[in-house]
Amino acid sequence: MSPLIPGPLRHTLRVTLPVVLLLLVSGCGESPSQGDDGMPQRTVAEVLADRAAGILDMPDVSVVYESALEDGTPCIKIGVSGNLEGVRQSVGDRLEGHPVVYAESGPIELKGG
Repeated sequence: MSPLIPGPLRHTLRVTLPVVLLLLVSGCGESPSQGDDGMPQRTVAEVLADRAAGILDMPDVSVVYESALEDGTPCIKIGVSGNLEGVRQSVGDRLEGHPVVYAESGPIELKGG
């Protein structure tokens, strides 16, 4: 009895079909960082508590803090003392649903005291 699908095509399907199914399934469901209404599930403070240290470890990042847009929407502000576009590409325009705003800044140093 001959198989319904020829050998080379059967091999290709055997390899690619699980990958395609995995991608489809992983894209389903809600994002863990946003609720059904598209709003962030965690506050900016909670997101920063988990992520600020990693962002501050990036080259050219001077400061990361909670701020607000002109309309009062909470946001994450990142001060960059060098390659602003490089940092923007690494972090993105949103973190867990919150807008990220970038500002050029010089290096921030603590004063002795």
